[in-house]
Amino acid sequence: GYKEDGATINVSLSREEIANLTGTTRETAIRVLTALSEKNIIDISTKSIRILSYKKLVELAEIYD
Repeated sequence: GYKEDGATINVSLSREEIANLTGTTRETAIRVLTALSEKNIIDISTKSIRILSYKKLVELAEIYD
């Protein structure tokens, strides 16, 4: 789910937990999150991830309805 702003993911996960959920190493998870942040697709704060461009995120993930 999302927080009240409709863009911030309402979950607290460590980088290690994100890596475990995605089946990658912590280093790879950090690299991917950093790359998404640099492309202005997400914004990473201390304990939250805000989706800035849902459309770009879906296109990058190659998810189609």
